Amino acid sequence: MTALEKVYGVIREQEQHGDVYQHQKDIVARCRATSPRLKKRTVLSALAELSMDGALLHMGDVYAITETAVNERYLGSHVASFIGNNDPYDPFDAEGAVRRSECITGLHLSDSQRRAAVGALQNRLSIITGGPGSGKTTSLQVLYTAYRTTVKKEIALLAPTGKAARRMAEQIGQEANTIHSELYTGRCQIRR
Repeated sequence: MTALEKVYGVIREQEQHGDVYQHQKDIVARCRATSPRLKKRTVLSALAELSMDGALLHMGDVYAITETAVNERYLGSHVASFIGNNDPYDPFDAEGAVRRSECITGLHLSDSQRRAAVGALQNRLSIITGGPGSGKTTSLQVLYTAYRTTVKKEIALLAPTGKAARRMAEQIGQEANTIHSELYTGRCQIRR
């Protein structure tokens, strides 16, 4: 395997764990850890060549696989289009679904958590944010149950990082993956 293939492989592997934009020093460290004979200058030279060939995007000391970065921008444009047309595919009683889900799960949401869950059910695209301990996971548990029991369609649980996906899977009791891994495998498709 050539130095170019090793460097690209290290970047691709890290990307599959959710890290699309990677710092040069981290790439060098990972390359040297997996291939100790690979010198820093060889890794830097490979990064430069991969960038010149168009395989990598180079932004300051950050690199990304060009195809993934382009796909991410494409996804961003779709998300923006959803904002303009954010009605649910199948309208239903979201408030009732959340109340039933609270009974099924034995969880009780605060007013703000309930509004977030109801809002997520009433729109095709929702982003629930909050600091640690704010109740995002609890809201997600109720939201997941509400959707599964009311709409009865398949749900992909996605998180921005591998750690967040593992936590989500543990809490919900269903498989969860990183957003990038799902986009990379092509299993998730954006419907309009």
